Amino acid sequence: MQIRYDLDPKKFKIGVVGGGSWGSALANMLASKGYAINLWVFEKEVRDQILETGENSEMRMVAEGVKTARSVYNLSRKLGVDMPIFHEAYRILHEDFSPKEAIYRLMTRDLKQELDEE
Repeated sequence: MQIRYDLDPKKFKIGVVGGGSWGSALANMLASKGYAINLWVFEKEVRDQILETGENSEMRMVAEGVKTARSVYNLSRKLGVDMPIFHEAYRILHEDFSPKEAIYRLMTRDLKQELDEE
């Protein structure tokens, strides 16, 4: 079986769950690269505001979330904590990797036991 990961911004829509600082930062960054975004927000007031103005006024610290990604990434590497989804998000934010590359690496990585068996 062959899986094709065609993430051409003109052909592909990306869903982001959560309109908080991380979800807003990720959606904002992907939109700036030309991707159509579905942002799933729980709070009706936040959803309505984003639909009306294109912004979430309560999330003024979105840029801080992007900046702290570097610290989380470096700490996880130092401690040897495997965070593949976060690491790919970091690479998109800070190393100019494409979402296509990130999804491909996540979907083709070696399988491993995720939880300790009791």
